[in-house]
Amino acid sequence: MNIKYLSDIRNDDFIRGGEPATDELVLTQELKEALLDGIAMLDSREMTVVSALYGINCAAMTMQECADEMGLKRERVRQIRNKALRKLRKIIRNNY
Repeated sequence: MNIKYLSDIRNDDFIRGGEPATDELVLTQELKEALLDGIAMLDSREMTVVSALYGINCAAMTMQECADEMGLKRERVRQIRNKALRKLRKIIRNNY
C-alpha cells in the first residue's frame, strides 16, 4: 500500500473478508498517533498549513486557498509546508 497523505489511511483499507486484520489496524492507529503527535510539535502557522493542505481535521484546501485564507502568497505557503514536512520527518525518525 502506498500511503502519501494521512487521509489515505483508513481502517477499511485493511479489512479482508469482512474481518479486520488486528495487527494492521493497530499499526495504522499507531501511525496516525505518531503523525498527530508530530503535527502538535509544529508552530501554529506550520500546523495550520499542514492541516489545511492535507485535510487533517478539516476539508483539504489547495495552496492558493490556504494562502488566500492566511493572507500569504502561494509560494510562502509552499515554503512553510516544506519546512513543516522536514520537521515532521525529523521528529518521526527520532521518536519512532
